[in-house]
Amino acid sequence: MCSLDKSNAGNAKLFGLLENIGINGTQFNLALMYFFFTYGLIVLYAWFYIAWATGNIIGPQTFRADQAPEYTGGTVAMIVCYIIAMFAITSYGIICHSDNKKRAEAIESRMAADQDWLDLTDRENKGFKYTT
Repeated sequence: MCSLDKSNAGNAKLFGLLENIGINGTQFNLALMYFFFTYGLIVLYAWFYIAWATGNIIGPQTFRADQAPEYTGGTVAMIVCYIIAMFAITSYGIICHSDNKKRAEAIESRMAADQDWLDLTDRENKGFKYTT
Protein backbone atom coordinates (compact mmCIF):
# COMPACT_ATOMS: atom_id res chain seq x y z
CA MET A 1 0.00 0.00 0.00
CA CYS A 2 2.83 2.43 0.81
CA SER A 3 4.40 1.90 -2.64
CA LEU A 4 1.05 2.42 -4.32
CA ASP A 5 0.56 5.69 -2.45
CA LYS A 6 4.06 6.94 -3.30
CA SER A 7 3.53 6.08 -6.95
CA ASN A 8 0.18 7.85 -7.04
CA ALA A 9 1.63 10.93 -5.32
CA GLY A 10 4.46 11.10 -7.85
CA ASN A 11 2.09 10.68 -10.78
CA ALA A 12 -0.26 13.32 -9.39
CA LYS A 13 2.64 15.77 -9.13
CA LEU A 14 3.69 15.04 -12.70
CA PHE A 15 0.18 15.60 -14.03
CA GLY A 16 -0.37 19.02 -12.45
CA LEU A 17 -1.69 18.43 -8.94
CA LEU A 18 0.38 21.28 -7.50
CA GLU A 19 -1.08 23.84 -9.88
CA ASN A 20 -4.63 22.52 -9.45
CA ILE A 21 -4.67 22.83 -5.66
CA GLY A 22 -2.37 25.88 -5.48
CA ILE A 23 0.60 24.63 -3.49
CA ASN A 24 4.32 24.69 -4.17
CA GLY A 25 6.80 21.80 -4.20
CA THR A 26 7.92 22.34 -0.60
CA GLN A 27 4.35 22.19 0.70
CA PHE A 28 3.74 19.04 -1.34
CA ASN A 29 6.89 17.40 0.06
CA LEU A 30 5.92 18.35 3.62
CA ALA A 31 2.47 16.83 3.13
CA LEU A 32 4.04 13.61 1.84
CA MET A 33 6.50 13.53 4.72
CA TYR A 34 3.71 13.85 7.27
CA PHE A 35 1.66 11.18 5.54
CA PHE A 36 4.46 8.61 5.22
CA PHE A 37 5.80 9.29 8.73
CA THR A 38 2.41 8.58 10.27
CA TYR A 39 1.94 5.62 7.92
CA GLY A 40 5.21 4.16 9.21
CA LEU A 41 4.15 4.70 12.82
CA ILE A 42 0.80 3.02 12.21
CA VAL A 43 2.50 -0.03 10.71
CA LEU A 44 5.01 -0.17 13.57
CA TYR A 45 2.33 0.03 16.25
CA ALA A 46 0.19 -2.49 14.39
CA TRP A 47 3.04 -5.00 14.62
CA PHE A 48 3.50 -4.16 18.31
CA TYR A 49 -0.21 -4.79 18.87
CA ILE A 50 -0.10 -8.11 16.98
CA ALA A 51 2.89 -9.24 19.05
CA TRP A 52 1.20 -8.12 22.29
CA ALA A 53 -2.05 -9.89 21.42
CA THR A 54 -0.21 -13.08 20.46
CA GLY A 55 1.68 -13.01 23.74
CA ASN A 56 -1.57 -12.56 25.66
CA ILE A 57 -3.10 -15.53 23.88
CA ILE A 58 -0.11 -17.87 24.27
CA GLY A 59 1.17 -16.66 27.64
CA PRO A 60 -1.64 -17.93 29.87
CA GLN A 61 -1.37 -21.36 28.23
CA THR A 62 2.16 -21.78 29.61
CA PHE A 63 1.33 -20.90 33.23
CA ARG A 64 -0.63 -23.96 34.31
CA ALA A 65 -2.31 -24.40 37.69
CA ASP A 66 -0.82 -27.87 38.18
CA GLN A 67 2.70 -26.32 38.13
CA ALA A 68 1.99 -23.79 40.92
CA PRO A 69 3.82 -22.10 42.64
CA GLU A 70 7.01 -22.56 40.53
CA TYR A 71 5.33 -22.45 37.10
CA THR A 72 8.32 -24.05 35.41
CA GLY A 73 6.54 -24.30 32.04
CA GLY A 74 5.81 -20.58 32.00
CA THR A 75 9.30 -19.66 33.15
CA VAL A 76 10.91 -21.84 30.49
CA ALA A 77 8.58 -20.39 27.82
CA MET A 78 9.53 -16.83 28.83
CA ILE A 79 13.26 -17.61 28.74
CA VAL A 80 12.94 -19.29 25.33
CA CYS A 81 11.01 -16.28 23.96
CA TYR A 82 13.66 -13.86 25.27
CA ILE A 83 16.43 -15.94 23.68
CA ILE A 84 14.56 -16.03 20.36
CA ALA A 85 14.00 -12.25 20.51
CA MET A 86 17.68 -11.57 21.27
CA PHE A 87 18.74 -13.88 18.43
CA ALA A 88 16.32 -12.18 16.00
CA ILE A 89 17.47 -8.67 16.96
CA THR A 90 21.15 -9.61 16.74
CA SER A 91 20.64 -11.36 13.39
CA TYR A 92 18.86 -8.32 11.98
CA GLY A 93 21.67 -6.04 13.18
CA ILE A 94 24.30 -8.27 11.56
CA ILE A 95 22.37 -8.37 8.29
CA CYS A 96 21.99 -4.57 8.24
CA HIS A 97 25.68 -4.08 9.07
CA SER A 98 26.80 -6.41 6.28
CA ASP A 99 24.44 -4.73 3.80
CA ASN A 100 25.86 -1.33 4.78
CA LYS A 101 29.39 -2.62 4.16
CA LYS A 102 28.37 -3.84 0.70
CA ARG A 103 26.76 -0.48 -0.11
CA ALA A 104 29.55 1.69 1.36
CA GLU A 105 31.14 2.44 -2.01
CA ALA A 106 27.86 3.54 -3.59
CA ILE A 107 26.98 5.63 -0.55
CA GLU A 108 30.39 7.35 -0.30
CA SER A 109 30.70 8.12 -4.00
CA ARG A 110 27.07 9.23 -4.16
CA MET A 111 26.77 7.29 -7.40
CA ALA A 112 23.35 6.22 -6.22
CA ALA A 113 22.13 9.79 -5.57
CA ASP A 114 20.03 9.72 -8.72
CA GLN A 115 17.96 6.93 -7.17
CA ASP A 116 16.79 9.02 -4.22
CA TRP A 117 13.37 9.89 -5.70
CA LEU A 118 12.69 6.61 -7.46
CA ASP A 119 10.16 4.26 -5.95
CA LEU A 120 12.67 1.58 -4.94
CA THR A 121 12.79 -0.78 -2.01
CA ASP A 122 15.76 -0.76 0.34
CA ARG A 123 17.15 -3.79 -1.51
CA GLU A 124 16.90 -2.10 -4.91
CA ASN A 125 18.23 1.33 -3.87
CA LYS A 126 22.01 0.97 -3.64
CA GLY A 127 22.31 4.30 -1.84
CA PHE A 128 20.10 3.23 1.07
CA LYS A 129 21.85 2.92 4.43
CA TYR A 130 20.38 1.11 7.41
CA THR A 131 20.61 2.97 10.71
CA THR A 132 19.95 1.72 14.20
